[in-house]
Amino acid sequence: MIVKFFDMADKSNPFNGLAINDPERLAAALDSLRSREPFLAKLIGENGWSVDVGIGGHIGCVQYLHENGLPPYLMALAAAPDARAGEIEFSMGCDISEVPSKYLLPFDKVKEIAIYFQQTGAPSPSVSWEEV
Repeated sequence: MIVKFFDMADKSNPFNGLAINDPERLAAALDSLRSREPFLAKLIGENGWSVDVGIGGHIGCVQYLHENGLPPYLMALAAAPDARAGEIEFSMGCDISEVPSKYLLPFDKVKEIAIYFQQTGAPSPSVSWEEV
């Protein structure tokens, strides 16, 4: 499936609007953005669903939602949350989204979930999901 990439914190990102149908290209795009301050990107699928991907160095988060704005809104749960981590703030331009530690995942897991979405349009079965 083709997904379109949108940087929710930086409208000038050259990846904005990029259509990606290759998992290696998606992985490379996500990897190239890891050095920034934590922010959210959106991958919009052809099937009307999307994932919001938090990118913050070695960690991130993923939310699966429908583009019509109606529930369900599903957040991927960390397998072993680190309560000491507290919350991480992910930028969405002028807004900030505070993400609790139970939703913070290793970046490689975030990338794996994003690639699964790109390939199937569905939430990855490799994590548990919580409706928020």
